Amino acid sequence: ASTKLVAVETHDPSSARPVTAGLDIVPCGLSDLQLWCVAPVLGDSGWALLGEPDKWVSVSRQRFANLTANKDGASVTVTGAAGESVAVDWWSETKGQQRIHCKLGAAGTALVAVGGATGGACTPA
Repeated sequence: ASTKLVAVETHDPSSARPVTAGLDIVPCGLSDLQLWCVAPVLGDSGWALLGEPDKWVSVSRQRFANLTANKDGASVTVTGAAGESVAVDWWSETKGQQRIHCKLGAAGTALVAVGGATGGACTPA
């Protein structure tokens, strides 16, 4: 009950917002299907990992690992094919939504960080 949550509707990746008293989900059919991603706000960092905006499952264990947060920001390791381009969405109540575009390194990984002095960064590995 005390966990802060943020939600985003996948058809509108820029629609992230805090979940305060639940979500207003309206009835839908096959032509207007709604799929919501709900993510926890990470402790004192104030950031939530929303993941890949173009995926049905925006955050998976196969793609994301080592999610960490501190008072300055948050980071996550992204895994995929060497040289692959990946977009990672984050959300903060004070900074709003932020998308970091990242190209994975030769090992097929990168560290994607948000907050701190740089605002957001991708470090390929």
